[in-house]
Amino acid sequence: MLDSRWFFGPNGGRLVYETRKVVGVAAAMFALAAALVALRVLLAGPAGGQSPAATGWLAVLDLTRLPAGEQEVLAVLLLLPAGALLTAVVRNIIGVATFGTFAPVLLALSFVYSDARSAAVVFGVVMLVGLVGRWLLGRLRLLMVPRLGVLLALVVLGLALAVSVLHQFGSPADRYAIILPLVATTMLVERFYVCWEEDGARLAWSLMLGTLAVAAGCLGLLKSPVLGRLLVRFPEALLALAAAMLLLGRYSGYRLSELVRFRDLRELRP
Repeated sequence: MLDSRWFFGPNGGRLVYETRKVVGVAAAMFALAAALVALRVLLAGPAGGQSPAATGWLAVLDLTRLPAGEQEVLAVLLLLPAGALLTAVVRNIIGVATFGTFAPVLLALSFVYSDARSAAVVFGVVMLVGLVGRWLLGRLRLLMVPRLGVLLALVVLGLALAVSVLHQFGSPADRYAIILPLVATTMLVERFYVCWEEDGARLAWSLMLGTLAVAAGCLGLLKSPVLGRLLVRFPEALLALAAAMLLLGRYSGYRLSELVRFRDLRELRP
């Protein structure tokens, strides 16, 4: 029989009241999203157009009236909260650790429009140059802000070298592969190196692999044409995603990885 500790942690009794407030806000956001979607569907005119009653402020939610190019960009942007929700589920429910909260989503965003080969080469060279540069900078004992500035310069240099290498071998990089989140990549190199120094190579590589695995899942979401079109048609559905993240924000119970790790202790419980 499961008790409240499975959902609210060891001190579940004291958290029930606050959790109920969050659940109430999340339920209101779910209801608002459902009401807006239902209202727009009911007011839709023939062939999916908008009736005169749906004009005005409600028409602002209809992103399908925008040019096709803008819809394509907005579809990716609207899917970013879905990637953040996936990251939260993987971190807080499954227990897969990553570097930072948004690093997987930002990495996935940089590879949405690029081919896999160019993305892999560019990212690999950038990380290699960044890590070697960070190792050399660690011997100089610089302050953090100047060190990150130098590291950013090295990351940009690595990006340029990767593009040049691909071109040298007659396989130019996809121009979209160049659009890496350079600041996020710089911070990823910094955190990887610091984790390696303080906690060991095993944990550092574990966090890096977790980050890349979650980024791959986020990339699948960001490239989903069905979900993209759905959110362009009903952007108010983001309220439901935000509500789901509100609920995750109050979860402090056991992660699935912990249940596997401590399964022998559970069997010994009286």
